[in-house]
Amino acid sequence: GKSVDIALNPLGVPSRMNIGQILESHLGLIGLRLGDQIQEIFDRKQKDFLKELRAKMLEICSIPRLASEKEFIKSLSDEELLNYARDWSKGVKFATPVFEGVNIEEFSKLFEMAKIDMDGKTELYDGRTGEKIAE
Repeated sequence: GKSVDIALNPLGVPSRMNIGQILESHLGLIGLRLGDQIQEIFDRKQKDFLKELRAKMLEICSIPRLASEKEFIKSLSDEELLNYARDWSKGVKFATPVFEGVNIEEFSKLFEMAKIDMDGKTELYDGRTGEKIAE
């Protein structure tokens, strides 16, 4: 498993974090999970994995904010795609203008692609016993 980077207590968030920091935390988690999906494609390395890799990266770029990346991904050679995908496998990076943010449709689509529940909750397991930690 992976170690916990950050745990947010809902009671502490309003007094200690602004909405931008919360957005960054969520986009970071989404980027990490999407990177994991790209890494899984590398790990399986099936016959047409380059085709699958390009399709996954184009799916991620289907978000309107990343539309410019879509044409870039399409134009990459196989070797260039592999290099770019290796970078994305460590976590897909997002940038959003300060006062524009991400609209709810884009946000929910990103959560769906990353296979994360919209409530933001994740299950934690004890690293020694493997048992699920109670809420």
